[in-house]
Amino acid sequence: MECSPDELSDLIRSSASAALERTLGRRQTGAIAQFRILEQARLEHLLERWLIVERLRPPFRVVETETTALVELAGLQLRVKADRVDLEESNGGHVIVDYKTSKVLKTTGWDGERPDAPQLPLYAVKSERRVSKIYYAQLVSGKMRWLPSEGADVEERGPEWRRVLENLATDFLGSRAAVDPKDGVKTCANCKLGPLCRIGELRGVEMKERDSDE
Repeated sequence: MECSPDELSDLIRSSASAALERTLGRRQTGAIAQFRILEQARLEHLLERWLIVERLRPPFRVVETETTALVELAGLQLRVKADRVDLEESNGGHVIVDYKTSKVLKTTGWDGERPDAPQLPLYAVKSERRVSKIYYAQLVSGKMRWLPSEGADVEERGPEWRRVLENLATDFLGSRAAVDPKDGVKTCANCKLGPLCRIGELRGVEMKERDSDE
């Protein structure tokens, strides 16, 4: 749909206002009223800047927004909801978009045997559509971008993601939860159960024994 600059501004303004009304209701007095004015301006600015980023993409159309689905993964039932699904007109592939407002954002959370952020890979491999890319849409003032900038090739990475996710689901259903901190000392430093599992002490002994052997 083509919009004139004035029509686009009106659409942005009404969309931001509708979102605030869903969140704050119709309260228009006191501190809430002042906050609403400031938040309205902030949202309008973010939307204006983000639409500039969207215009750089090849032609596409939005086919789903926040649609909930029930999926099965190695016998585990999961309810998922993707922020947005687009259809790229050039190749017929679908793009799953996850909006993020974090300033620190990495796609490395999709990798490894125990991924930190498995949501987008899960949406991709369990979608009924042919998904070709997944993206984080980073909406932060001064840092509006797609991440990764070239998209993740789901058709190439999908089989590995599926294997990892099915292994995790199988372990969960089998009640397998070995005490095995993913990030070693870093994980243990943020854990309050050290006196109970004592994994830190055991690993410390292992490291000392290794140093002695060397």
